[in-house]
Amino acid sequence: MSRSAAPEAKRTKPVWQLFAAVSLAVGASSCSGQAGEGDTNEADAGTQKELGYCDVTEILDVKCRRCHTDPLVHGAPFSLEGFAVMAEEYPEGSGQPRSARMSFMITKDFMPYRDNHNIEPPVEDLTPDEDAKLVEWLDTGAPRGSGKCD
Repeated sequence: MSRSAAPEAKRTKPVWQLFAAVSLAVGASSCSGQAGEGDTNEADAGTQKELGYCDVTEILDVKCRRCHTDPLVHGAPFSLEGFAVMAEEYPEGSGQPRSARMSFMITKDFMPYRDNHNIEPPVEDLTPDEDAKLVEWLDTGAPRGSGKCD
């Protein structure tokens, strides 16, 4: 299903319910234990390059930092300016890095937020490739990688 198939139907729950769901999901994922046999393909593991911050910074610039900037605009709750913010705890007291929260919000199709905030030009959905790349990076702990782009 396309991310843009029915954007109006995606914002029907109150924000507090989304935050509650995030807290439960992130907490449950951190307690999942060790990976079982056969969970990874060792042949692929040696050939796949780990994504780093420089690999996703253009996506963040174009699709996220229009609101998640410094100063914040359009109701964004935190800035995504610079690599260091990815490891910051969010929400405060959760014990989880911001990258875990971001991955959840993207995979649940809550971000990028498409409700009209009179943003011109309008916020665009992540392409399937951008979505996959960003979530992969976030789910591996949002590593810095070897590049210098910050």
